[in-house]
Amino acid sequence: MSLDSLCTELIVKICSYLNINDLCSLKQTSKRYYDVISSWAEVLCKKDPLTVVTNQNNDKFVSNCYRKLHQWDKYRVSRNWVKGKYTVKCFPISKKRLLPDLKMTDKYLWISRGEHIFCYKRNTEGVDIRNPEAVLLGKRGNDVINFQIKNDMLVSAYGNGSIALCDNPTEGTTLNCELCHDSDINSIDVNEAGTMVVSGCREGKLKIWSIVKENELMLDLNNLANVQELTRKVSISDFNNNEIAVSTRLALSLYDLNKLRSPLTLTDLNKNIVGVNDIKWDGLYTFWTCGHDSLVRHWDLRLGRCVKRFLDPCDAALYCLELDQCNTILAGAQSHGRVTLWDSRLREALQIYFTTSNQTVHKSSPVYSLAFDADYLYTATDCNLNFLNFAGYTDNILDHRFFLQRSYKVSLER
Repeated sequence: MSLDSLCTELIVKICSYLNINDLCSLKQTSKRYYDVISSWAEVLCKKDPLTVVTNQNNDKFVSNCYRKLHQWDKYRVSRNWVKGKYTVKCFPISKKRLLPDLKMTDKYLWISRGEHIFCYKRNTEGVDIRNPEAVLLGKRGNDVINFQIKNDMLVSAYGNGSIALCDNPTEGTTLNCELCHDSDINSIDVNEAGTMVVSGCREGKLKIWSIVKENELMLDLNNLANVQELTRKVSISDFNNNEIAVSTRLALSLYDLNKLRSPLTLTDLNKNIVGVNDIKWDGLYTFWTCGHDSLVRHWDLRLGRCVKRFLDPCDAALYCLELDQCNTILAGAQSHGRVTLWDSRLREALQIYFTTSNQTVHKSSPVYSLAFDADYLYTATDCNLNFLNFAGYTDNILDHRFFLQRSYKVSLER
């Protein structure tokens, strides 16, 4: 009598004592084991710890994923992210060095290029860079600084202080810009419902707008706060629309829409936070930041302080940040098109990915913006859009973990 002849219930019971690596090996020994383990994957893998990147436990993250992964694919693709098994494609988007912004949904990828915003349909090869799905045309000479897409509505901010709204962005159109600030807008954000816009500008003013939907979309000024500093980043909480995190050159503050004149200034180790470039909320009372001090910080408003810090392996400035709303953190660095992967449960980084920046020799670019799902990573540098595919069965390994171990020892010595 062989183990293959046992009933399914007994095989599942035996397999429940095995870890993921043993189950993967056992699957390859016979067709019987393959069928049973594949059919009962959800039960057998439930006791295993969460993976990195591929969890797909959050509805918001899943809504931006190209596909929903099977349980076994989650572990395989997660190992690809950690071990550096992926393929890279570089799509040139401009001969000039620009500051692009990047947004992603499950079907489309959006990237700003000068005064225009391009929409590309996503596929397993990245995008078809020569055939955009739609092009949103801005006014010549006014570059897009920042844009957001919420509820099939696009809101973009420009260098001359104007804001444009579009309720059918995938159809392509000429954007009608409305002058809203007297100086450059550095950051803009929209709430999840798509009814409120917050903008911050170079002159140090924070404006809260309501979106009025009549014959066409219009902005109605609701409130105004004088920040008195150059505003670098504004971010509306995804969980409480009354809370807005605002970073300036010398501080990180939390504004309540009911008390705009009394912001809460956050400090870390009794020091002001300088040069925060990106803010991402992951809970009702918590959010992450990254900036020029080379640190990724996790803030808890219930304690009023920073509760976790990650230092960039190269001690470089960090320009952008993305989360999977579970345990994965990706941050784009100052040079060489570098992206670092962290697991929020661990102390050190898991992996580093290098992408292509300017093609000119001896020049490199920051990663100005990035987006990712369980299978793919997109990064926008000065001249290129880069596509990293972790979903395949490639033998190409670009593993930089040896560099992380050396950097972590140096950081401990400091």
